[in-house]
Amino acid sequence: MQNFPLHTKDEWILRAIKELPEGKSLGDLLVKNDLYTHDGFPFSSSNVNEGALLGNPWRITAEIADLDNTTALSALANGANCLYFTIAQDTDVVALLQNIRLDYITSIFNFNSCDVNKINNFKHILSDQYTIQDLDIFTFGVKDVCNSIQFKTDGLESIESMADLMKKVIAAISVEDENVLIEYNLSTDYYSEIAKLRALKILVTNVKAALKKENNVMTMGRPNIDDTDFNHNLIKWSFESTAAVIGNVDFLSLHPWHKDNLNEARLAQNIQHLLREESSLDLYNDVMAGSYFIEDVTQQIVTQVWQNIVAD
Repeated sequence: MQNFPLHTKDEWILRAIKELPEGKSLGDLLVKNDLYTHDGFPFSSSNVNEGALLGNPWRITAEIADLDNTTALSALANGANCLYFTIAQDTDVVALLQNIRLDYITSIFNFNSCDVNKINNFKHILSDQYTIQDLDIFTFGVKDVCNSIQFKTDGLESIESMADLMKKVIAAISVEDENVLIEYNLSTDYYSEIAKLRALKILVTNVKAALKKENNVMTMGRPNIDDTDFNHNLIKWSFESTAAVIGNVDFLSLHPWHKDNLNEARLAQNIQHLLREESSLDLYNDVMAGSYFIEDVTQQIVTQVWQNIVAD
C-alpha cells in the first residue's frame, strides 16, 4: 500500500490558494475568534508552531453514583482527573473523601438535595484541610451558600433552545454573579453536536466579554445511555465522546461509577484515554479550525442565537 505523500504547511497553503474562489484571499477565510487559533499542523522537533495551545484539555470525569470512597479511588486509579458527587443529606463526606486529595484534581459537588447546614458543614471540612480558593472545585445547591448554578439540557435542538439557555447564563453571571455548569446530553448527530458545542463556547465567550464578567461558565457532556446492550453503548459513546471533545466541552462523563459496575465504568472511561493518548485531542484548542463546513455551520448558529438574544 502506498502512503499519502508528505507535505509541508507551505505546500498545503499553495494548494489551498489555487482552490480559492475568484477574488478571494486566504485572509477572507481566516478564523477570527481567538479561541480557535491552532493551524492543525504537528509540532516541529526544533520549535513549536505559533498558535499551538497545550493547556486546558477536557476533564475525564467520573460520577461516583454510590458515594463510596473505594469506588472513587478506583475511578482515580483508572485515570479520572475529575470526580462528580451528588451529595445526599445523610452522606458522610469525611468518609467519602478519605485519601482523596482535592487539590490534585477537579471536583464537582451537587448539593441540590441538601439543606444549608449540610453545605456549611462541607465548607468547614474543606477549610480545615485546604485553602478553598486554591481548589478547582464546583459546588452548587442552596442559594447564597454555593458559588455555582447548574443547568441541565437534553440537547439544543433549535436556535430558540440555545438562546433560552444563553439567557439563563446571562442572568446567572450578570444578576446573581454565579459560576455556571451546563450539563449537556449529547446526541448521535455527530457533526451537529460539534457545531452546536463550538457555537456555545463562542457565545459564552462573547457574553462574558460584553458583560465584562470573569465567571466560570463550563459545559459537561453526557451521553445517552441505552441499558439494553453495554457493548452497543461503548460504540455509540465513542462517537458521542469524540464530538464532545472536538466541540470543546470542559467535562465529559460517560458511565457512572458504582461498586457493582466497576468494569463497565472502567471500559467507558478508557474511551477518553484513547482520545487523549492515541488521538492526542487534548493538544489542540480547536480540532475543527479551518474545516469550512463546520466553521460555516458554527457561525450560522452563533449569528442566529445572538440575534435572538439581542431582540429581547
